Amino acid sequence: MTEIMAQGVSPTFLNLKNQLSTLLGAGEAADLQDIDNQRIGIYINQAYRECYSPLDGYRPSWATHLLGLSIPAPTELQLDLTKDSKSVTSDVAVNSKYAGSFIKIGADFYVLASTNDSTALTLVTPWTSASANNESATLYHSAHELDREVIDVEAAPELVGYGPMSPINSPEAAVRLRGNFSTDFLPAKLYGNVPSMTFTKTEIDTDKTPLFYYIDNSMLNPPDSVGDLQDEDYMAVRPRFNIFPLPSAAISIRAKANIMPLELTNSADVARLPGNVVWDILFPIACAKLALSDPRYNGGNTEAILRTAEEARKRLSSLARPQKQKTIRLRKRVGW
Repeated sequence: MTEIMAQGVSPTFLNLKNQLSTLLGAGEAADLQDIDNQRIGIYINQAYRECYSPLDGYRPSWATHLLGLSIPAPTELQLDLTKDSKSVTSDVAVNSKYAGSFIKIGADFYVLASTNDSTALTLVTPWTSASANNESATLYHSAHELDREVIDVEAAPELVGYGPMSPINSPEAAVRLRGNFSTDFLPAKLYGNVPSMTFTKTEIDTDKTPLFYYIDNSMLNPPDSVGDLQDEDYMAVRPRFNIFPLPSAAISIRAKANIMPLELTNSADVARLPGNVVWDILFPIACAKLALSDPRYNGGNTEAILRTAEEARKRLSSLARPQKQKTIRLRKRVGW
């Protein structure tokens, strides 16, 4: 079947703004003051994000993104280290997307906090031994930074060539996984008999298949200057895909992630929605957001606008799943 791309009013960001501006009595967005024009854009992007993350909690399938992560083999480094300092100089540039990965220096494991795709590295904890130059180290690419629009990762990422990976609940759970149970009770007062743990440096496995993962978006390198606070890229929340045990060879991972779309910014930007439903769903929701919150709106049809927005949300939920029929359970026959 030939796809027909013909359309009535092109669903560009500019046309959405022009149509929405009529609720404020303007002929088009250019007739509004700059501050009102900006606010109209905010309502449109709020509605756009709601199409990806509906209020009922059921995210549509188009709000997912297929990820392909390529994890390289460990990299040998020569580091210049200063006592009690987190700053490190490497002989090899390190990609910033591997922030959160483990670096083995001598017999100890450190965590890479940040790098700007250069030889200047920052550790999470300072180097406590004596200052040293050309200290041998190994970078295990155990963490991979994801795009900023990624919100969370769907179940069962696949380690290519092996199978599905198993989740670890948190970084703290990963630490406990490396622990050795040693005594009968925890030193802290807790309910029940909970065994305590001790740790050894060899408990961080580096020679096994990394079949476990967890997602973490905590900040590794907190801002320490006004410049950091004003840097949008620095302050962006980006989740990291962490794997354990540490990879000893190059691996590939396939996963599916829920995303928030990038904001519509330029006049020709078009929202990514199925079935060309920008005018049927996104626009009515944007109208409702304007009618409810804009200080300049004084129309008397707010109730009708809200009713139209509710109809749009119901239509949105009906489009959320492209595959209607699914198996209840799938298992191999006896003998396989």
